[in-house]
Amino acid sequence: MPSRLELIKQLRSKFNCSINQAVASLNQSGNDLSTAETALKSILNSDNASKINKAMGKGEGSEGLIGSVVLHNGFPVTGGAPALNRARGGLLELSCQSDFVGRTNEFKRLVEDVTHSLSFLVDADGFTDVDVNGWLDAPLISSSPTSTPSTPSTESIHQAITKTIASVGENITIKRFTAFNLPSAKSANANIRSLGQFTHSIQPNSHFNEKSPVQLGLLAALVDLEVSGVAKEENVHQMSRKIARQSVAMPCSSVDELLEQELLGGVNEESIILVAILWVCSYELTDEMFKLGYNKPFFLTYLTSSSFSPYLIPYVLNRKSTRNPVMLTPNQTFQLAVKFTLFWTLANFSINASLQFTSVASSTILSSTSGLWTFLIGVLLRVESFEFTKLFAIFASISGSFLVTFSDFSGMRGEPEEFGGMSILGDTLALLSAISFSVYMLLLKKTAGSESRIDFPLFLGCIGAISTVCLWPLLVILDYTQVEPFHLPETTALGSIILVNMAISFSSDYLYLQAMLKTSPLVATIGISLCLPFSIVADWWRGQLHLTTCGLVGSALVLASFVVLGYEEDEEEQLHGHGHVSDESQSLLGADATTYDSTT
Repeated sequence: MPSRLELIKQLRSKFNCSINQAVASLNQSGNDLSTAETALKSILNSDNASKINKAMGKGEGSEGLIGSVVLHNGFPVTGGAPALNRARGGLLELSCQSDFVGRTNEFKRLVEDVTHSLSFLVDADGFTDVDVNGWLDAPLISSSPTSTPSTPSTESIHQAITKTIASVGENITIKRFTAFNLPSAKSANANIRSLGQFTHSIQPNSHFNEKSPVQLGLLAALVDLEVSGVAKEENVHQMSRKIARQSVAMPCSSVDELLEQELLGGVNEESIILVAILWVCSYELTDEMFKLGYNKPFFLTYLTSSSFSPYLIPYVLNRKSTRNPVMLTPNQTFQLAVKFTLFWTLANFSINASLQFTSVASSTILSSTSGLWTFLIGVLLRVESFEFTKLFAIFASISGSFLVTFSDFSGMRGEPEEFGGMSILGDTLALLSAISFSVYMLLLKKTAGSESRIDFPLFLGCIGAISTVCLWPLLVILDYTQVEPFHLPETTALGSIILVNMAISFSSDYLYLQAMLKTSPLVATIGISLCLPFSIVADWWRGQLHLTTCGLVGSALVLASFVVLGYEEDEEEQLHGHGHVSDESQSLLGADATTYDSTT
């Protein structure tokens, strides 16, 4: 006969109960396992009922998540007419009482399953706000991609909610649910309708439903786009998602007002290439300045940081203008700028200092690993999803960085190199810059989310003002300790290099940070990797290229890894366009388009 300890272990394993509950059931059953299981079920039901009553007595919570799903977006088009059930989706707002519970896998699974169930079961005419009380006894349909209404269910929506309440100990309430359903077209000549989806501040899915079609976030929108004429599926679907993104980012009172807004995400390939060219020019100019004997990396960092101060002028002249309520307040913007300045200064000082000890190509290649660090830190913070393709890219990037560093190290063993044994120090400073860069990118992305939530002139102006006021004492300390003796540039050439560097920083950093917010930190690193071919060509042209075959292979690995990471990034974050929403609709689709928006 099993010992009492073994019986407790079996009960806890089967029912996921506490030790006290298992002991109580054994006491009631006289240590008979079968009777104890029946007694334990009764104890659990009683305890859960008590937890549920206590939690529900706390009232409705203010935390929670938005679940959004598109079960069918309107395509494919079959035989000239949209297929059956051509558009169906839904938006659900589920509340809890603490942010901690809102991040648990149990709560996320509930949001996924309830959103999925109601979107599958509720028939609507276009967008319809649904009274969910009549649907609480409906069967819960798992948010697995293969689940359908015919999939067997062991519990109802109401039972799933109460079960989760008992598990997390907080009241959970369905605040609202909006369904969208459009039946199939009756004619092959009917207008095409596409359901677009966008979720802001998107959260990782629960561990139970990692492949769930339900997106979780804090703000979401579905857009019904109607297109007359002939249009490609890809273009229609892309446009509907762009408009959904626009409706989330920029508040508006009507669809007509939405169509007149400037379309967000206006970063194209030319902008990224321009930033890359400007950065390589800055690296080359800094390198030339050091060769002329003016080794003042911190002073250069101070001047480039302070160069942002003029961005404050529009804010000072227009302080009484009406601000978008979605945007960060001036106080929040200043607080973000304080944190940002610390890591921005460290990143720029490290990259400037590294150019004293290593080549521009090596410095650029190693600093471009910021995408790797962004991904690693993002996974640890559960901001980025973990995928094996990205893992492969990470190993390729690490291998490439090692090969480039080894190339510099091996070079100093043969013929005397220009940088000698200090190239390892230069490589280390470049890597420090990459890590600092990734930290401030994630800090900005996590706080602001998108470019629509931050006043960029105010933000950069605050960085300039903070740098001007707070960093000058370090110049005094560095001069006093003779680490970096201070003196002004003595030639016109040096003065011109510094002024050009300030101008490059003033413009390129603005463009790049906007590009990052309009896409994501990982996508933005493609811009850094574009510096690689330019810097290698520049070093070759100046006769300073010392990379061996090992170094060239490393360069190729780093570049390839960032291309892979860029393509793996969520397609929702890569949308970009120009002009007004209505103009973009016409140019992209080549047809007439009308939008019907529903935002939660």
